[in-house]
Amino acid sequence: MDFWTCIFVLFAFFAVLQLLNSLFPTLKNKSTLFNFLVSPSMVFSGPVDSERSDSYYYSVNKKQIRFSPMGNWFSLGNSLVEGADIDSFEVIARNFAKDKYQLYYGCHVISGQVDYDSFEIIEHDVIRDKYHVFIHKRSVSFAMASQLRPEQQFIILGGADPATFILMNDFWAKDCNHHYYNFVRQNIGYDTFSHLTESIVKDQHSVFIKCDDTFNRTAVSGVGVKAFDERYIYDDNHLYWYQGKYEQDIDGSFNTTTWLECVPYKDINTLKVLDDDYFIIDSKVYLGAEELPNAKANEFELLSNFAFGCDSQQVFYLAKPLEKVVPEHFALLSPSGNYSSDKNHLYFKQQLIGPYSDERVELSNNDFLKTTDAVYYQGTQLESVDVQEFALLERFAMYGCDGKTVYFGHHKIHGVDLDSMEVVNRDKLLKDADAVYWHEKKVLGADPKTFTISHRDYDKYDCEDDYYFYKEAERVGKK
Repeated sequence: MDFWTCIFVLFAFFAVLQLLNSLFPTLKNKSTLFNFLVSPSMVFSGPVDSERSDSYYYSVNKKQIRFSPMGNWFSLGNSLVEGADIDSFEVIARNFAKDKYQLYYGCHVISGQVDYDSFEIIEHDVIRDKYHVFIHKRSVSFAMASQLRPEQQFIILGGADPATFILMNDFWAKDCNHHYYNFVRQNIGYDTFSHLTESIVKDQHSVFIKCDDTFNRTAVSGVGVKAFDERYIYDDNHLYWYQGKYEQDIDGSFNTTTWLECVPYKDINTLKVLDDDYFIIDSKVYLGAEELPNAKANEFELLSNFAFGCDSQQVFYLAKPLEKVVPEHFALLSPSGNYSSDKNHLYFKQQLIGPYSDERVELSNNDFLKTTDAVYYQGTQLESVDVQEFALLERFAMYGCDGKTVYFGHHKIHGVDLDSMEVVNRDKLLKDADAVYWHEKKVLGADPKTFTISHRDYDKYDCEDDYYFYKEAERVGKK
């Protein structure tokens, strides 16, 4: 039976299996039958060396070598190892093989890049010969991989000493001269290099912090700096931790800014870490570098939503004290929500929004709250709303209705036909028989009958109808 006949028979069997699945959903041993049908043995003549690799197979007629990742030819396909010499073909590891002429990675010849006689696998996709260290293109940054021609599989790690190069962990490597992070060489003192945290290292002169794949020198001296835990480091006078922010440019690219935040201290032994952002030191409570005013360190505790903390005298939201709060009666209305109350007041985050109400329900954990007398959206009261009739159009939606008026958040949407309205996207899109609404505004000229969310080219457009493409409710192209 030739190769294509096997393929035809296989798909015929698979069609039968699908029919059995639909006709007999409780049929036993379906998984066994399925595994048999998708087994490489149905297409190939068996593995070349099953102990070393589950990815290299002889073809049915044993005249070819085929590469099928992990033998999953059904999902991942299989490829001819072109030019492979059958008689001398030898599997080296899961993705590596050789014959008397060539070296192979998967189905690709790599002998043009790597010296045949001195080739050696360091680990997984990191290899070397007597001249260079090589990293597979999928393990390096896009910028590094873009230097390769399409047919090339490995990039040379420039300047690395192949004889001494080793991997230290999933991120760090070194040779006799340098340390490397994600295969990017770092200009850090070699002999005194030391890890402090995942994002902070040091040498005898300086502390360095990570920015993308490069560790940048800071003004903090490396002398005497120690790690308290995986987040905090300290010297004789200051407690430090890594901070970073990511901002998107107009062209869509991201800029990364990193720095060391710090606070002064007197006694490091008083440091108590409450979570990633809150800590106590020298009887002071901090959220990052901001001290919580007059917080009692010996009483302070975080609530189930870690933005909130309290002691016997005050309740804080992100270091800001709540106005008029009675701490002993304070409670969050849901474990992770932003609404809370005591016996006298209702709050949204740190904002006092209204009087206490015995009857209240959060329509979503973080956005809507409905009491006996009012409906709130993110702390803002909806105007002229029929409180008893108000409900969300979908669970967790930004859209609600009281039977007369439709609201997006706390904004009224005028003119919506209640009988034909339909939520297209609960965060931003509503339509009725006559119009489409983005947030609370009409999308001019949109066809409500065919208007829909689009995911085909999200950078250019996010919605479409039968006639136009739209980006954030603006037409950006005609079909």
